Amino acid sequence: MIIASDEQLSLYIEHISGCDAVAIDTEFIRENSYFPKLCLLQIGTFRTQVVIDVLSIQNFDPLLKLFSDNRVTKIIHACTQDMEVLYKSFGIVPQPIFDTQVAAAFLGWRNQVGYAQLVQDLYGIRLPKSQSLTDWSQRPLDSQQIEYALDDVRYLPQIWKNFLSQLDKKGRISWVTPEFKKLCDTNSFDIDPQDAWKHLKRINSISGVQLSVAREVASWREIKARELDLPRRKLLSDELVVEISRVIPQTAEALHKIRGMDEYPDANEGEILDACRRGLDIPPKEYPEPPQKPKPSVEHESICDLMYALTRVMAKKLGVATTVLASRDDLEDVLKHPETSVVMNGWRYDILGCKLKDLLSGQIGLTVVDGQIEIL
Repeated sequence: MIIASDEQLSLYIEHISGCDAVAIDTEFIRENSYFPKLCLLQIGTFRTQVVIDVLSIQNFDPLLKLFSDNRVTKIIHACTQDMEVLYKSFGIVPQPIFDTQVAAAFLGWRNQVGYAQLVQDLYGIRLPKSQSLTDWSQRPLDSQQIEYALDDVRYLPQIWKNFLSQLDKKGRISWVTPEFKKLCDTNSFDIDPQDAWKHLKRINSISGVQLSVAREVASWREIKARELDLPRRKLLSDELVVEISRVIPQTAEALHKIRGMDEYPDANEGEILDACRRGLDIPPKEYPEPPQKPKPSVEHESICDLMYALTRVMAKKLGVATTVLASRDDLEDVLKHPETSVVMNGWRYDILGCKLKDLLSGQIGLTVVDGQIEIL
């Protein structure tokens, strides 16, 4: 059940190398570091489940070979965080993958359904939540922790087989495959420091030169946090980055007049002030554009509401989560950039895009029959 040596890992990977699919899950911590710290890796097949104590392993080559083996599908539930952790730890991500959360949405479950909910719905088994706040870096692991970790891959192979069969019967494998491939794009795991300001809380409360300063201060924080492997908040909170950008202090005295700065080390004050000066030196024409979208007109909003209502009707008919077909942002894109919109291309156009086109041209409409919205 526990693999804690290079030899055990090599033997186990060799043992499962002929499987069509393996389930993967991770346990990690990131509260006190910039980079997530992988502590455990769980692997499961139809017959076996193991916990790999990555803190005890030196040679991960057999595991990386499995990750890269295109003959073996890697089954993961809600894979985004797992893929990021594995990429940061090993420099690669498992491929090809089958995300059971994504597949569930294509089969009628609500968007972002949890793994425990799927297990309960499909098998009537309620998984315990007793270890959800465990510090997985602590050793030794007790039996409850091990069972909890094994549960995370115990049922994934059966869910994969079930979902794959259903998707095949409904002709939807070609729908989900591109979604799985997108999740393997490692570019989404690397934040460009110059884009870090876009993720700040309350960033919409400042503008102009303040945004220019915010970009430089947030970029400094991102680079410094990586160098020191510290959480961003240990250097500056989001709220302070925005407040510094609002005030734009020029001296250490002015910087420390900002409420909350006394909680952070003085050693960084020079670098923060330098970042403020860089932001001030940017020409106005190069100031960042505010991330907040302009408020749409009432008419525009009403059209989007009508489009979303049609999307919900089609999702219900198909038995898929609404967001599988289109999000509200996707519908906005139909109005602004129809030629490049995901809804107006591929299978989504055949299912929804063509009907949205007819709706917008007045060839079809919506009505209410017995309390249900229907297409006219």
